[in-house]
Amino acid sequence: MKHLSDQEIMAYRDTQLPAKQSLQAQKHLESCPACRKNLEQAQLRGQSVRSLLGLLENDLIQTKS
Repeated sequence: MKHLSDQEIMAYRDTQLPAKQSLQAQKHLESCPACRKNLEQAQLRGQSVRSLLGLLENDLIQTKS
């Protein structure tokens, strides 16, 4: 199997792949260190974005108070 694309990795991370494609991606990730690393990086970026959005939301709430 070829490497997973960035779009496939993000869809897998967000559980947006159809079941068959998700299973194929999971099997590929088990045997491909490069794609696992890309998935880990995508997960970290997602966490960072959620953290930043939380900070912005808190600032917005404090500004309105």
